[in-house]
Amino acid sequence: MKTSINKRKNKRGAGMAAVLVISMVILGFVYLASDTFIKLTFFNQSMRVQRFSSAAAESAAATAVSQILSEPTFGQDVTKDRIELGDGDLGQHQTAYVQFDPDSGKPYSVNNMTSDAVVPGYGGTPVPAYGAQIIAVGTYGGREALYEIILVRPGITHAAASSGQLILDGHNEAASIKTTEQLAQMTQGGLVDSDSVEDKLRNTTVASGGKTGEPLVLKGDLTLYGDAISGAGIRREGDIKFLHGGVAKANSDVEIPTIDDIEAYDPQGLDGTTDLNPTYADSNNLFQGRNRAQGDLVINGDLEIDGALIYVTGNRTVTGNIKG
Repeated sequence: MKTSINKRKNKRGAGMAAVLVISMVILGFVYLASDTFIKLTFFNQSMRVQRFSSAAAESAAATAVSQILSEPTFGQDVTKDRIELGDGDLGQHQTAYVQFDPDSGKPYSVNNMTSDAVVPGYGGTPVPAYGAQIIAVGTYGGREALYEIILVRPGITHAAASSGQLILDGHNEAASIKTTEQLAQMTQGGLVDSDSVEDKLRNTTVASGGKTGEPLVLKGDLTLYGDAISGAGIRREGDIKFLHGGVAKANSDVEIPTIDDIEAYDPQGLDGTTDLNPTYADSNNLFQGRNRAQGDLVINGDLEIDGALIYVTGNRTVTGNIKG
């Protein structure tokens, strides 16, 4: 009988121990679950702060790009030019800025849009010629985020280009220059002094995107400082000189910017539009403002363009040089 009672006591003790062990496991699980919930809540809050500060920085960077594209010298006055966005521009408690002062001790941007040389930027990043490095700083909830954009203005790769037939005739030198002032300094006796054209500006091409026949015709006394590229054939007549390794490339892929809706540029009926005669000859041949020709247009002599639109429904022929 005693033996039976002792057995029951032993079983009861074992049961209490099991309950204690299970309770400890449950409490431990609850503690771990609570700790995990706290960590997840903190992680989600951190992600939200990071997302909002990054969004503010992106907005400031986009504003800076728009400003520089409309005003290429913006940011070159490093102590004055600055972009600041606050509650009125962003969400509540979001702020952002773009500044250009390298001595400020803060992240700074570099506007190199008007220079033909590579310069060092923030963090030692090379800023390309005719480009800009935009570093925007966004803030939310006490956390900062940086957003960087490298802005590059593509150079003009063609000295002359056409989506149709392009005929170069007479005494021409196809190269590139940066300003009309440089052109005036280069001009001697009505002809361009080729020795004053910098080597880095000579790598230009003439191109036609035509796909049939001979869309590119080279005639007369012509000097090219690059390649002659055609989507089909190339006809060469006269004394054609290729300098700086230039060659004729027929049946090539030609990348020429296109305007899908060209009719949208037709100035017909707009105030201030000048109607051009089929053959236009003037001592200056200086075009400004809106100009329109119905049918073909032949310009005898040089053509100078100063902020002008010349809309021709047919073919346009220029017997002299084109500048502007």
